[in-house]
Amino acid sequence: MFRERTKRDAVFSVIFILLLFTFFAVYAADAAKDAPSTNTSKISSAEINKMKEKAIRYEGSGHLDQAIAIYNTILQSTPDDIETHKKIAEVYMWSDRAKETVPHYQKILKEEPDNLDIRKNLANVYSWNGMENEAIGQWKEIHRLEPDNLEVMISLANNYMWTDRPKEAEEMFKKILKKDPGNIQAKTAMADLYTYSARPEKAIELYKQVVDQKKTIEEQKDIYNRMAENYYNTGSYDDAREFYRKLLDVAPGDPVARRQLDNINRLVGPGVFGQFDFYREKGDRYLFREEAGGTYVFENGLRIKASGIIESEIDFDEDENTYKNTYAVPLEVSKYLGDGLTVFVGASWLQFRSIRTSFNYFINYLKTFGPNMTMEFGYSRNSLEQEHYQHADRHRINHTMYYTPIEYFSIATYLSPFYITKGDASNDNYGIDFSITPIVHVMRENPRIDLSYTYARQYYYRKDNYPDRYYEYYMPNYVMANYITAFLHYDYDETLWFEASNSFTFWGKDEFMKYFSENVVTLEYSYLFDKKGDGRIGVAYLWYRRLKGRIEDSQDSQRWILKYSQSF
Repeated sequence: MFRERTKRDAVFSVIFILLLFTFFAVYAADAAKDAPSTNTSKISSAEINKMKEKAIRYEGSGHLDQAIAIYNTILQSTPDDIETHKKIAEVYMWSDRAKETVPHYQKILKEEPDNLDIRKNLANVYSWNGMENEAIGQWKEIHRLEPDNLEVMISLANNYMWTDRPKEAEEMFKKILKKDPGNIQAKTAMADLYTYSARPEKAIELYKQVVDQKKTIEEQKDIYNRMAENYYNTGSYDDAREFYRKLLDVAPGDPVARRQLDNINRLVGPGVFGQFDFYREKGDRYLFREEAGGTYVFENGLRIKASGIIESEIDFDEDENTYKNTYAVPLEVSKYLGDGLTVFVGASWLQFRSIRTSFNYFINYLKTFGPNMTMEFGYSRNSLEQEHYQHADRHRINHTMYYTPIEYFSIATYLSPFYITKGDASNDNYGIDFSITPIVHVMRENPRIDLSYTYARQYYYRKDNYPDRYYEYYMPNYVMANYITAFLHYDYDETLWFEASNSFTFWGKDEFMKYFSENVVTLEYSYLFDKKGDGRIGVAYLWYRRLKGRIEDSQDSQRWILKYSQSF
């Protein structure tokens, strides 16, 4: 029985091998029919017609590569078959192989130079593949053949714009608008040209004529962003704020709009503002801080911001209550200079508890490079006079950059070297601060969430000498800080801000070694109660824990802050 099964298995194996051989032979013969022939001169007209019919069937079934192979075989036999050149170019386009259509379109145009559809297709293929000059050549020829076709004129103007030929683009757009003054497409494209050419006033004039015609969300997002950007670049911050707000209405998670609104609030500031802090430390020590001020913007863009600060510190002792006041008067003047550049000049005077006086002044330049990047560079000097003997001047240079490379991610960097000169027995100090903050935008419409982490360090070198002790000691110092921050925005009207931070300071050497650690948790909520006037009110709660080295004295404190601002 085993032998009979073996015979039967052998017979089945032979039959299977024969069937498999037959299948491959038939498949190879069919493929040979479709493959390019090495002897194409013998293909008859009847065979060519059959091959074209088969290629069309392949097209209909989605087998585009097989159709292309057949058309190439036909063209090897009949290279001047214009209809086949048209068919293979069409299939190449369907196959996303547009660049391979070029020789076929060129062949067609040699025979049919006035074929506008083919010229338009070739011009588009040139544009898609970065061959802008060739594309312009085709559109110019099409325009010669169809001088009154507005779509052709717009395409030619766009290609001039894309190849950085603004003068030719502007002339063509003007011709279009002379023929059709209400052409929305031409006005929008010409406004874009003015935006790219740093002529925001002209861009705004055209955008205003078409903004109400944009109906889809994508169209509205695009034009609101462009109008806001141009208003911002002309220093018209109130108008820029209006269109960034409109952008947030249709795209609540847009990080550029949020960042630019923050910049505008800094550049323009509220018309009136105030802040009241209540601060209680461990024990019976209380602090009250009040600030009130205002900002006024002149028609020429000059902005003046001034405020007054009073800080009262009260210690409730068993024997005697102690009151100590601190006064400060900061003043800031800024002016938009054009091309995204704003200059800030400021000064402040501070009287601290009747024992220390300081005077500070600074100059900063803020430059925007489009909506995705902002950079700031400046210099400040702080002069300190302390009761009895101490005097110090701190000179600082700072550089800050905020960059949004992609929609979901931003990064902020800060770099600041400083130098401190002293007039007492101790020597000069110098060092550098730097920080980097990556920010992830969790794109949800409501609430919108931003998460960030800040890595901050300060390195400085200090040398003190004490003549009465007959020696000098050097103190290399560093400060390190880490911040984890979460922002939750509800349609920009409501903002919930949570921040947790830790900083650690080390200084000294040998027996003078000390350290100071601080943990802070901040929770703040603010509400935009007046959109039109940009009125905002908020409350914040801060909790501190400080730990001083060697003394091992921890100190807890709490702080409540009430904030108010209103533009006018």
